[in-house]
Amino acid sequence: MTKYILFIPSGGFNDCLSCLSKLRVWAQAHNRILLYDTRRSLYTINFYDYFDISDPNIIFDSVCIDEICSNTDLTVIPRNLQSKLPSFLKGRGAHYDTYVNDLPDVNPVEDITIHCFSGGGDGHEIFKELIIKDNIKKYCKDKFKLLSEKYLCIQVRDTDYKCNYKKLYEDNRKYIDSYDTIYIATDNKQVYEYFKTVHKNALNFCVFPETIKGSLHATPQNPDIKIKCLLCDIYIATMSNHIISTSHGGFIMFLHKCFENKQYIAEMFI
Repeated sequence: MTKYILFIPSGGFNDCLSCLSKLRVWAQAHNRILLYDTRRSLYTINFYDYFDISDPNIIFDSVCIDEICSNTDLTVIPRNLQSKLPSFLKGRGAHYDTYVNDLPDVNPVEDITIHCFSGGGDGHEIFKELIIKDNIKKYCKDKFKLLSEKYLCIQVRDTDYKCNYKKLYEDNRKYIDSYDTIYIATDNKQVYEYFKTVHKNALNFCVFPETIKGSLHATPQNPDIKIKCLLCDIYIATMSNHIISTSHGGFIMFLHKCFENKQYIAEMFI
């Protein structure tokens, strides 16, 4: 009988991807199908609406996941969710005490093992394997067309982590001002507003929520807008002439790897 690991990720985009990569290794080692369900993640989306993957042992589509989990004959760990998976999957929010958080060395006997954790790592390697849906490609490329041929990307993470973006500008003023166009990839609207005051053509295509508490991906914003803005920033940053940043965290490392693999990322959006 086919066995599964149901993974409900938490954290930011790079966190989700790096964890997906780790879970795939575990699933392959234990001959399990990986069900990747992001509806209870911070993004609250059906991942399959935006991405596919050629790996037949990973299922992104929540419709397929619901169908599998509706089979009450399948045993579940943690056992308190036995026969409760359909209602559980309709919930929202990642509640860590509900899940098995440590991957066991020994393959559990249960048919479905549920797992959730958040942690940094290299999300870029599995990102390259994703197949981006056509409507998302069009959204990103339509925004990209609004930029000049040559532009600088300035990435500033300034919500959950703080960045002295004014010093970043002052320290790099001459170089930044040498570009007619700069794109501000940021999670804080105030950062964009600042750069508009110091540069004649500072652009940003993110739709910011009215208020932000914590990281941008954790806001109760429309999830479709949230993921589209994220992917747009990734694409535009990757296609830029240069990225400068003093930000902290896994996402900026993810962006740098995308930039270093510019041609491969560009082909993903064709």
